[in-house]
Amino acid sequence: MGRRRGLIARSMALALAATLLLGAPGLAAPVTTQVYGDLIPPKVVSAMAMSDTIVDVTFDEAVDTTTIVAGNFAIAGLTVSGATPNRNGSGARLATSAQASQSYTVVVTGVKDMAGNTVDPAANSATFTGLAGDPMVSLSPSSISVGEGGSFSVELRVSHVGDLYGVSADIQFDPAILQVTSYAQSSHKLGTVAVNQFDNAAGTLSYAETKTGAVAGISVPGEETIATLYFKALARPGGTLNVTRFQIADSTGAAVPGGSAGATVSVTQGFQVTGTAQAQGLTDQSNIRVFLSGQGGVVQETKTAAHGSFSFSSVLGGDYRVLASEAGFLTAGSAQFTLNSGNPAQNVALQLLAGDVNSDNVIDIFDIVLIARAYNQPAGVNLTLDLNRDGTIELLDIVLAAINYGKSFSI
Repeated sequence: MGRRRGLIARSMALALAATLLLGAPGLAAPVTTQVYGDLIPPKVVSAMAMSDTIVDVTFDEAVDTTTIVAGNFAIAGLTVSGATPNRNGSGARLATSAQASQSYTVVVTGVKDMAGNTVDPAANSATFTGLAGDPMVSLSPSSISVGEGGSFSVELRVSHVGDLYGVSADIQFDPAILQVTSYAQSSHKLGTVAVNQFDNAAGTLSYAETKTGAVAGISVPGEETIATLYFKALARPGGTLNVTRFQIADSTGAAVPGGSAGATVSVTQGFQVTGTAQAQGLTDQSNIRVFLSGQGGVVQETKTAAHGSFSFSSVLGGDYRVLASEAGFLTAGSAQFTLNSGNPAQNVALQLLAGDVNSDNVIDIFDIVLIARAYNQPAGVNLTLDLNRDGTIELLDIVLAAINYGKSFSI
């Protein structure tokens, strides 16, 4: 009985298999599916000059790297001397003869995809603009003249890069002559400042900026400012800002070969302030005290010559005022001015008004009373009340103070 059941089960299995292979009676024949390979040819998507002798060509899919050879690429007006696959396998980097700043078209033939399809003849070309000149990281201006103690700035620039994704520069200087005054200011061409540091003791500055995300870099056929760097000149005769190391990166993470150029800084004698300080009613304008005042107080002091002239030399860059003082006269002061490489010299003219005999920076009734009380007395050694310096305290001195009644000075 058991053997019979086994034979029945085997017969049923064979019948089921026959039905699946041949189809059951009265049913349609089984469906046959045939799988075909990739029949779509690759297309050229874009071309971009990476330097004046490098062009990147991009396809819409991965290609057979053995077909990336110079003979499969032609550019009218240029010679293609070499071709190498890019990192992701869907493009080629071409070595060309020197480009000009003009439009070129690359035509591709013979390049195949991984299935053996040859590039689509209807989509086998792309146009790009050539770059004239090697990729460069440079400082501008390349020659700077600044007064001793003066501040100046230079721009970190990149030029002739077709796909600028990131750039870095290390700069060296003599810390005894030059100093960094603040962190570099980005021009936001790439977006993310990765490194912004300096060491004035060591004489170094480092800056790096990059784009972020899977995006293309910016095209720089000419020149682009990446950041502004700020310095101060401490001493003569000057020095150099040397770009000791740099890197340019494209959007694939590959280094773009190029060159660098630093800047020369000539430090001249410090800034100068000249002018006149004259006291009202005096014939001899000598020996009036003149002060050059900066943010930290008085930085230099001098006295006027016979006609009231004065000068300050070797002044460091910065914000200043000039003040003048004489006994019996209201203190005079200039407006604030800035000395820097754009304004290396300043001329100031001051007039001191007669009458402030009690030195409280205002000419009022108290001053007039003090002069009147000494009426018709010889001045002697006390010149404060003898405003016109004629040796006698008299009506003319009172009148000088009265003319300026109500005038005041505030530092």
